[in-house]
Amino acid sequence: MKLLKRIHSITHTSNLQETTKPFLPEKLEQHYGDLFTGLGCLPGTHKIRINKTVAPVVHAPRKIPIAIKDKVKAELDRMDDIGVIFKQQEPTQWVNSMVTVIKPNSKIRIYIDPRDLNKAILREHYPLKTVEEVISQMPNAKVFSKLDATSGFWHIQLDEPSSKLCTFNTPFGRYRFARLPFGINSASEVFQKIVSEMVSDIEGAEAIIDDILIWGSDQIEHDYGPALSRSII
Repeated sequence: MKLLKRIHSITHTSNLQETTKPFLPEKLEQHYGDLFTGLGCLPGTHKIRINKTVAPVVHAPRKIPIAIKDKVKAELDRMDDIGVIFKQQEPTQWVNSMVTVIKPNSKIRIYIDPRDLNKAILREHYPLKTVEEVISQMPNAKVFSKLDATSGFWHIQLDEPSSKLCTFNTPFGRYRFARLPFGINSASEVFQKIVSEMVSDIEGAEAIIDDILIWGSDQIEHDYGPALSRSII
């Protein structure tokens, strides 16, 4: 499903059988190479429900520094190419502002500023587990890995009405998100709910926001048990 970015193996135990080699991150990437490239997509579509008594707001495009204008356009084009956003031609009731952030590696990340839209969104209020709650479920765990979803929220498709709610203005015209954008106040709980349901019946796996934690009592259980194999397929 192309959901993963990296896997960190934290601990090696000394009680491995001589005939069983650790399933190291490099081997995982070789064996499941398609999971570490491209953008994944979870099943189904998500509907953003809003309070229709809240008046829609249309924001004008914000100015962006000339020094990064070409980079912003290039990132918009990239997001369009991979199906995260689309050009929006027809009028929409809601139009959000675009926010650009320069990452430490000098790349551009594009968000929307949905502060007005967030006031209208009816949240699901799905409970997010704390680290303490997760730790209490694995008293005998000694070996751990973390599966980190690349741009996790973007794995969730929006239905068309929800996509139009996530329209945003840019100096290059209007776009709308086809995938769940960062900034939506319900995004974390929606992603947590979907991933938690996916791993709910897998012993030795737990979802924490956009990560999946895998654990085992020893290296063999961690590497060859159901948690790791089912979580990455």
